[in-house]
Parts: sequence; C-alpha cells; structure tokens
Amino acid sequence: MNKNKQKLARQLLDEIIDNLRALRALIFENDIDENSIQSEIKNISTISNLISNCDGEIIHGFFNGEHMSSETDNKTFNIPANYASKSKLVFGDKLKLTILPDGSFIYKQIGPVERIALIGDVINNDNGLGIRANGKIFNVLKASLTFFKVKEGDRVTVLTPKNDETDWATIDNIIPV
Repeated sequence: MNKNKQKLARQLLDEIIDNLRALRALIFENDIDENSIQSEIKNISTISNLISNCDGEIIHGFFNGEHMSSETDNKTFNIPANYASKSKLVFGDKLKLTILPDGSFIYKQIGPVERIALIGDVINNDNGLGIRANGKIFNVLKASLTFFKVKEGDRVTVLTPKNDETDWATIDNIIPV
C-alpha cells in the first residue's frame, strides 16, 4: 500500500473508531449489550494498529494539559491546539503518536481517562483567561477559548479527570446567559 493510501486508510479507521466510541456511549446509556460494540472496536483497533505499525515510529504517552509527554522518557511533543480542543483531550488521556517517514505527526487518543464535568466561570488571572469551578482555578488551552469565543464572565462546562488532581480543564460547552 503506498504512503498516501496508508495515511488515508489510517485516518478513516481512526474516524470509525471515534464514531464507534460515541455510539458505544449512546448505547451504554440505554443498557444495550456493550460487549458486541467492544468486540467491534477491538477488531477495528487491531486493523488500525496493523496499518499504523507498517512504518513510522510509534510513541505512547499522555496529555499533560498542553502537550503529549512520552511514557518512557517524559519527552514532550507539541499537539496541535485545535486537535486537542476539538477532541476535548483531558489531562491524563493516553495518546499514541505516529511519526511517519515523511516527518508527519499523527496523534490518536487511545485511552480516555474517566472524566467529571464541572460548571465554572471564565475569569481573568495572571495567565490570561481561566476557569473558576468548585473553588479552583483551571488553565485551559487558548485555542478552546478562541473556538468557543468565551470572554470574562461567561459560564462554561469543563471536563477534568475524575481521579487526578490537575490545574488543567477542557472546555466542553458554553452556557448561554
């Protein structure tokens, strides 16, 4: 398979996996058999991994609020802010980075952490805009602030890891006032 077809196949499989995860979340809410969906996700993930491992360097890590930190040596890799914002990456999410022979970086979320949603207010602090929720001030990606067009005083819902302390949150939505 040539590199362009391989890259397209990888992107299409990643989209299928994302859609199956979303479908699984919907189905799980209605208590329908989750095992069959899990089996399908596993099959597609296996195919995706086979394609991903054909060439290129694979690095596993986690999202630290701004970047990916590798599991092995704690090196940091820049993640496009629009990808992190659009994907609603949360501190601690497990990621896979494939560095293709042409130098392209392809990120894939492979293990989302358990999340909690909080309602907060957009505030202006020393670091620019942040979110105050549950008595704590969270940093957020500037790309998320721009995407949601939030300003000081707006109310938002944010996502944070359920079982991990962090100063980072991810904007999930804006609450109209």
